[in-house]
Amino acid sequence: MRFLLVSLPVFLLTSLACADVADLAGAPVFDCAKPPDNRVRVTPRDLVQAFSENLVQAEATYGGGKVLEVVGEASRVTRDDEGAFIGVRSGPLGKGKVQAYFPDANATAFGAVQEGQQVTVLATLRSGKSTEKRITLTSACLVAQ
Repeated sequence: MRFLLVSLPVFLLTSLACADVADLAGAPVFDCAKPPDNRVRVTPRDLVQAFSENLVQAEATYGGGKVLEVVGEASRVTRDDEGAFIGVRSGPLGKGKVQAYFPDANATAFGAVQEGQQVTVLATLRSGKSTEKRITLTSACLVAQ
């Protein structure tokens, strides 16, 4: 009995720690080959507008683990301190950026993407990290066009 009392908390802590590491690493939270039917289709412009009007409401609408399907024009393909990402154009320069970060497992898929190319990205919102000027999506993958 004593073994169970000690083991259960250790198991729970270990499970939570693993989930946190996966979230931080941007590990895929859905199967890109079979995306969920209830994904939310949204344009980059609509995301930027929602975040500029009411950030809290935008996080409630698009966050919470929902899979977003973002269709738009690739503005850049690059890497920063957080990893590899595709910027998806949301309007004229300086009007907000949608950045879809790809876990290493999915990053090779966008090697051929060029600026100006139409892309469809599946991803989740990184809650607490987005602003009206930069919307951060994680666990991203590309849908073949």
